[in-house]
Amino acid sequence: MEQYPEMTIEDIKHRWPDEWVLVEITRRDDHQMMAGWVIGHGSDQDVDRLVGQELALHQEHPGAETYLFWTGELIPEDMVVML
Repeated sequence: MEQYPEMTIEDIKHRWPDEWVLVEITRRDDHQMMAGWVIGHGSDQDVDRLVGQELALHQEHPGAETYLFWTGELIPEDMVVML
């Protein structure tokens, strides 16, 4: 597995646009995730693998704080959401 240096969440979003990214959080500001180590990343087809990596990390390091997130637009500009 490739090792990545600690990166800010913004840098992660720029490096892996429109991907799922699993991060072990190293810095936070109140409730905002600020930086971390990238554990893995990939497309929608990789989410199960990333969740497996997240579960394995928590078994090995129970106190680890992780963040699995999508780096792209949550609601595409051409889509309308009605509540």
